[in-house]
Amino acid sequence: AEYMGRSGCMLNYNQPLSEGSVCKQLQEQALKALNGVDIPTHVAAYGNTLLSGGDWVPILSNVIQSNNAQPSTVLNACENMVLSKKISVLYTKMGSQLNPQNKVVGVRQTYSPAQQMRPMGSTSLRAEVSIVVEYIDVSKGAVGQIKEPPTVYT
Repeated sequence: AEYMGRSGCMLNYNQPLSEGSVCKQLQEQALKALNGVDIPTHVAAYGNTLLSGGDWVPILSNVIQSNNAQPSTVLNACENMVLSKKISVLYTKMGSQLNPQNKVVGVRQTYSPAQQMRPMGSTSLRAEVSIVVEYIDVSKGAVGQIKEPPTVYT
């Protein structure tokens, strides 16, 4: 990856897990932190793309089929928690070699495999929810073109 960024936050729960629905609620909170309220389906190919009729690229994604979070056999832990995702943005350089413009040509988001949210003490859970974004240049090398010299007739 040419550029990479990472962002995250901690998800805390400070009460004993008395019922299975708590794990499902925690998973819902983690997914809201990862996706926001409205999950985007496309990104603009250029920074100045118009909202209507512009050049938009679909986001490819592995889909979380259902919320399978559940209490663990370990006291105060949750199993099958999706807590992170990686977004890969593929771009290419377009236009003049002197002033090329970056164009997004593909985006893929991949959710991490489900994992356990481990206990921190006797009555609390803590897990990091994180997103990694990588930008990958898929440009082919520029090929300069030189015009043939004119034929001079004498």
